[in-house]
Amino acid sequence: MEQFLMSVAKWSVNHESINPLNTWWVFPNRRSGVFFMHYYKKLMSEKTSAMPQWLPQTKTINEFIGEFSRIAVAEPIELLAILYKIYLKKTGSLEPFDHFYMWGEMMLNDFNDIDKYRASPDLVFSNLKALKEMDDKLSYLTNEQLQIVKRFFSSLESWEPSEVKQRFLEIWEVLLPVYQEFRETLVTHKIGYEGLAYDLALKNIEKTNDADLPFTNLFFVGFNAITPTEEHLFTVFRNRKFAQFFWDYDQFYIENEHMEAGLFLRKHLKNFPEPVDFTIQRDVLKNKTIQAISVPTDSGQIHKAARLVSKIPSDAVSDTALVLSDENLLMPTLQQIPENVEDINVTMGFPFTESLTGSFINSLIQLQLNAKHSAAHGFRFYYKNVLALLRHPFIQQAAPIFAEEMVSRVLKENLIQIPAKEIQVTPLFYSIFAPTHDKTAFLNLLKDILSQLKKDVWNSNANQELLLEQEFALKAYLTALQLSEQINNQQVTLTLPTYFKLLQKVLNQLKVPFEGEPINGLQVMGFLETRNLDFKNVIILSVNEGQLPTSGHAPSFIPYSLRRGFGLPTRELHDAMYAYYFYRLLQRAENVWLLYNVGLNGINSEDKSRFIYQMLYNKYFNVTLENDSQLISVSKSEPISVPKDAQVLAALKQFTLIESEKKLSPSALSGYIICPLRFYYRTIAGIHEPDEVEEQIDARLFGNIFHLVSEKFYTQFFNQNELVTTEKLASLQKNDKALDVWIKEAFKEVLIGKNSSKEYSIEGKNLIVFEVIRKYLHQLITIDLNHTPFSIVGLEHKISTLLPVKIQGKDMDVILGGTIDRLDRTDKGLRIIDYKTGTDKLGFNDLEQLFDSGKTKDVKAVFQTFVYSLMVAKNSPGERYILPTIYQVKDFYRDDLSFNVYSDKFVPFQNSNFIEIKNEFTERLEQLIAEIFDARIPFTQTEHVKNCEFCTYKNLCNR
Repeated sequence: MEQFLMSVAKWSVNHESINPLNTWWVFPNRRSGVFFMHYYKKLMSEKTSAMPQWLPQTKTINEFIGEFSRIAVAEPIELLAILYKIYLKKTGSLEPFDHFYMWGEMMLNDFNDIDKYRASPDLVFSNLKALKEMDDKLSYLTNEQLQIVKRFFSSLESWEPSEVKQRFLEIWEVLLPVYQEFRETLVTHKIGYEGLAYDLALKNIEKTNDADLPFTNLFFVGFNAITPTEEHLFTVFRNRKFAQFFWDYDQFYIENEHMEAGLFLRKHLKNFPEPVDFTIQRDVLKNKTIQAISVPTDSGQIHKAARLVSKIPSDAVSDTALVLSDENLLMPTLQQIPENVEDINVTMGFPFTESLTGSFINSLIQLQLNAKHSAAHGFRFYYKNVLALLRHPFIQQAAPIFAEEMVSRVLKENLIQIPAKEIQVTPLFYSIFAPTHDKTAFLNLLKDILSQLKKDVWNSNANQELLLEQEFALKAYLTALQLSEQINNQQVTLTLPTYFKLLQKVLNQLKVPFEGEPINGLQVMGFLETRNLDFKNVIILSVNEGQLPTSGHAPSFIPYSLRRGFGLPTRELHDAMYAYYFYRLLQRAENVWLLYNVGLNGINSEDKSRFIYQMLYNKYFNVTLENDSQLISVSKSEPISVPKDAQVLAALKQFTLIESEKKLSPSALSGYIICPLRFYYRTIAGIHEPDEVEEQIDARLFGNIFHLVSEKFYTQFFNQNELVTTEKLASLQKNDKALDVWIKEAFKEVLIGKNSSKEYSIEGKNLIVFEVIRKYLHQLITIDLNHTPFSIVGLEHKISTLLPVKIQGKDMDVILGGTIDRLDRTDKGLRIIDYKTGTDKLGFNDLEQLFDSGKTKDVKAVFQTFVYSLMVAKNSPGERYILPTIYQVKDFYRDDLSFNVYSDKFVPFQNSNFIEIKNEFTERLEQLIAEIFDARIPFTQTEHVKNCEFCTYKNLCNR
């Protein structure tokens, strides 16, 4: 089926009276003109192959307007700066530009719409008090528009007086004078926004004599949703006998008054009819076969599209369009292009946001935005921003050794704010981590950084990807330089955060175009780039509601009802425009595939576009629905079992050799009971969680700090071998100054290291934690007052002992060891005290419970305290009373708790004396250790899946 632009080119070639030298062809976008000229040249070469021919000029509508407006469309920042100054002048406001910027953009968008859609600014922005005198001035509106405007103003008058209403009315009252002076100022400087350029172009055209026009033939091709200004322009040239018009449409949506796709063309076909001798088939959508395919994910859509393209014959690939409604799918789509595609043309550029340069510069900006400065500490950078840069591929290549060392130090010392001077060790790092006070300083730094990256990274690895990064770096710097010059030229004052916000906005719009032949190869296109183009095979991705048509709208000072009343663009017009583009693209396609995502997006599920529903319930189309479900077979995870081979047995043997200094700790033993595989990962393989910087105190750090504070508090008694009495404890409890010093020291040691020379200040939420720990320390002292007098036997007491165990018939001494939080002696006996900040239980039923994999999780603190008690008993065989004690911090304020480990059912432990159960516990512990060392018993996963809920290693074993 012949393409629309080919038909237009053929009509032109057949009309030999049309002189190409004096002919302009105007299209809605550049690609339409490119394809038209391709067809035109092909037809001319076939007609007169031996003779050179003049070609007509092709222009986009914006280029055409630019020929007559005689002004340059300025950059947004320049326009906003001028608008800002006029706003201050008209209002007398002292509002800074930073505050004005965001809604200055809204104002500029509204002015643009008013000019493009030829709405009367006097009427739109009229003072509300004068509305009742304006009925005669609204005569140009249709009855429907008039009623909408009146409804809005009547509803506004019914509002109760409020500050919001007053502010709204104040802004409206100033919009008209601001608009008028803004236009005058722009015209004087011969610059403007797009709507002003359209308005001036139309006025200049109306004043230009026919003989002074640069053409004698003017053709407007393939337009749809033209603005009232464009409509008036078309009318001027039609009436002056210069212009002819070519429209691309189908009877399906033109003849059906309810079809939004034909909303604009039904009017335009009457006002601007086509040449009578231009013929093209207009009922091509009838009985069109469409395949609508649901896919669960975006990646599934891409894979499905690749499979569809792979089945297209090689000679038909160039007549195939792969259309991305969601342009974020561009890069993953390009990575999945099948092998049968030799040539590809990408109409969308590579986005800056997807490049390494983009992520690097964004990290630089975030580094500066979050930097802190104080007289005491100088400039400091937030650790997350520092780590993001140190881990960036550019830095990993430029300075890998220092980057890794610095990352390790940040994690080890828990550095949250990092002084600039401590990281400025090379010229590159000096530039990256230099403090920035203003935009000029940042621009200079950016230039230095990019120059050094070119030297250290890009020049040393001249591959294609890094050449692209150099292109982005150059464009990014020139864009930042241009923005800075515009700000300076307009003499507006910006805070650094606002400057960075502007810079990110303009940088995120950057794209580097792909090289390619625009006619040949698979056409990968954005949806709006398909205008006027026809393809044999059309594959459209993301045909979902919200993507096609797109959702969202630009913010505006002009309410919806007034926009609709004055004919300004609204959501309905936007949807009608997209409906036309959608159906027009399908008209001449022989094969159409519409892919849409039916997966979950957050809490919402995706839905197919309204366009698919329209075709499904219309007999005009043959729509087949296909579900391209990606079958995911969830196979049962194979149990993981680690045999005790020679390497594992060698690691276990280390716990029997005194010179190895390896010891089986109580926590390791309880870990084995809970899950043998966990024991293997942690104790044998040495797999631990990666270090992270802790900004806020979590439960683990809270426990570490409380342990350390408690140790510091009782160290004075331990060092002086002094008895802890009621009087001494009560006196210390009142000394908040001394307590605070110990707490601060504990914070510093836990968070940045005991030997660190850095100063540490408690900030933010950690201040709350500080107060909580102080209260718990006070309560600890209150609890201990009930046990005075007592003596401190040990603090963070390291202990070890040999436990004889028979393993596979052989006697072997296994080394047990660990650290007891506190040992003290009261008149009742020797207490083994373990501080716990979790939810551990103090009571147990019997010893079997402690060694049961399904039950020990709740009483592991009891088990661990018993192991410590056994070690003490073996090292001090004369002790008659050993009292396992768990100071459960969360229960410190309960009056009915003694904190002694107890059992209501296990009779031998009724007095909470470990010595009474020592032999039975030792026997069970020996059996457990014998199992651990038995070469015949592998390390396996626990059968109790509940134990895996918070396990660090659950992803390793697919639990």
